[in-house]
Amino acid sequence: MEYRLSLDSRRIDQRLIREGGKKRDEQAEILRGLWRHLGAQTLLDFKGPTRGFRRGELIRLISYGWEYLASHTTEFDSRSELSLVLVVPKMNSTLAWEIEWIDLRMEPLDHGYARLVGSGYTMIVVFLDKVSEEEKNLEPFTEAKKLDKEVAQRTLAWILEVAQMEDIENLEGLDDLLEKLAATLGPELVLRHFAPEQRLAGLEPEQLARALRSLPQEVQETIRRKLNGS
Repeated sequence: MEYRLSLDSRRIDQRLIREGGKKRDEQAEILRGLWRHLGAQTLLDFKGPTRGFRRGELIRLISYGWEYLASHTTEFDSRSELSLVLVVPKMNSTLAWEIEWIDLRMEPLDHGYARLVGSGYTMIVVFLDKVSEEEKNLEPFTEAKKLDKEVAQRTLAWILEVAQMEDIENLEGLDDLLEKLAATLGPELVLRHFAPEQRLAGLEPEQLARALRSLPQEVQETIRRKLNGS
């Protein structure tokens, strides 16, 4: 009898491909210590600060590597050309347990990066709490509750660029990011950049009321008209 192995959608957060196989690691503006360790193609799995790492996710990432190789075999001369990256807000006991449980060995690298040895891949873990000590732009993705104002402004600009995508609501840790930006810049400044259907969908009545009260009066009236279908 057939047995379904998984009901989950098999998706990865980012697939990174070196254009023409060229390395320009010195030009990196974010995660500057990561790129020199990566091969021609990389699968990157990101865990936001609210959610963090959960049991089974390291094993799942490794399985994604084999699945990706199976469907892209002609693109690789060697398995070593594929890299796997796990980005987490910090080390936790669940991740430490899983590394040991599947017999991997962690080798610390510089400034919050580590290599996992024994998976059959080049496999890097990024600990954002440590990396952000060197790269302040990454603070929004850590457990910090409030941000440097300049960092918050750059992060808001990035979110607004991402918001052009249809699946902005599925961005990992979006609610947490918006809360940090609101704490730093003020809720009015953050919310006024988003269309009502982007920011207010799914809010509970109490949350909706608080969000509306933080906006200018004319914006409140526009939102109420849209919500009432007029």
